[in-house]
Amino acid sequence: GEWRREPWYGTRFRLVALEPAALARWADVPALAAAAKAGEPPLALPEANPFVPTDFAIRAPPGPKPPHPPPPPALLDGAPPGVALWYKLDRTFRKPRLAVYLQLRCAGAYSSPEASVFSNLFAKLLSDALQPLAYHAEVAELHYSLYNTARGLVLKVGGYSHKLHVLLDKVLTTLAGLRGAAVRDERFEIYREQQALDYDNFWRSQPYALADYHAGYALEARKWHVREYMAFLKDAQRCTAAELRAFVERELFAAGAAADMLVHGNADEAEARGLAQLVADRIYGGGGAQATPLQP
Repeated sequence: GEWRREPWYGTRFRLVALEPAALARWADVPALAAAAKAGEPPLALPEANPFVPTDFAIRAPPGPKPPHPPPPPALLDGAPPGVALWYKLDRTFRKPRLAVYLQLRCAGAYSSPEASVFSNLFAKLLSDALQPLAYHAEVAELHYSLYNTARGLVLKVGGYSHKLHVLLDKVLTTLAGLRGAAVRDERFEIYREQQALDYDNFWRSQPYALADYHAGYALEARKWHVREYMAFLKDAQRCTAAELRAFVERELFAAGAAADMLVHGNADEAEARGLAQLVADRIYGGGGAQATPLQP
């Protein structure tokens, strides 16, 4: 065909009919032939992204913005056993976005230097197991972070409110299922070596950071030293994937667990309670922990 010029950038183009020989050559692909022989479609669209939102309704009723400073979140009565639910509806920004903060307090998470190291490795392995979800969640502008503290595990989920519960469900299901054989030896070794290298590099930090760390070590009632972590990580007889599996099964949740949860943003009270029930079902219902309240 004759050359044309597209109207946006002035690029020249033309339409040419494909020759049968070219079409036959392109169709002669072993992978396509194997798929056709197996009765499978040669080409297929990827699965739908389960996190893409379609409901952008604002839950806050129309009205003036709240006074400054706004009132703090409220502790709701009637939450599932083992869950302390704090809730605050966004009346200021009125965006279809939601944030969920979950602290799972586990008495066994910081009971010893070994427990602290294993809790840290467990959080890293859980984040590793969640990698298949990361791309689809980020495309839909949902995000999560998971890390360990001296009190247990902290999970933060945020983004568009409509499908946030789907991501939270998948993360909690993975957390409850990452036990026993789900902790793979090869992935454990990767993160063990990485964590040991991080501790080695700790001593190359700025002097003020080292001074601040040792001040905290001297002042806090119970704080394990990084040298204790290093010694345990480098002990190939005790710091193993098998021992981590035993720790998760018998110690991490052995003394009970309690969840502190904050739901803030575009969700009404019923939806916040539904998220709290989801946490209770996945964490306590799956056998991974007991709904035993801990002391603050």
